[in-house]
Amino acid sequence: MFTDKKNNQNQDLERNIISKNTSISGDIHSEGDFRIDGLVEGTIKTSGRVVIGSEGTVKGTVECSNADIEGDFYGKLIVSELLSLKSAAKINGEVFSEGDIFILYPYEVSQVEYLTDVELTVVRDICDTDDKYMFDIKQ
Repeated sequence: MFTDKKNNQNQDLERNIISKNTSISGDIHSEGDFRIDGLVEGTIKTSGRVVIGSEGTVKGTVECSNADIEGDFYGKLIVSELLSLKSAAKINGEVFSEGDIFILYPYEVSQVEYLTDVELTVVRDICDTDDKYMFDIKQ
């Protein structure tokens, strides 16, 4: 009884960190979260959260439940729950989100495709009230 709970806690606490000045090429599969402050070229597939820090870069495909992007992303991003784009985020590629997209304004996004019926929240200033928009974007 106690062993099952302890095993679940260890799985929830699993974090993978790719530090600054570190580069990885290839496919990565995990159930834990990722923090990327270096360079990843390839595929990341996780049931957890992916965080791309301000000095982080990902080139390839990322499939995850939640994503927080403050750095650079080039490729295909598939998020099943919440996608959060910070003001320094630079995205070039395809973005598919089945959940909400939260954007801290201003942001730079180019050549992006979204799934339909996504609630897009744009925050112009941290102290101001959130402006919410509903989009039905079809490419």
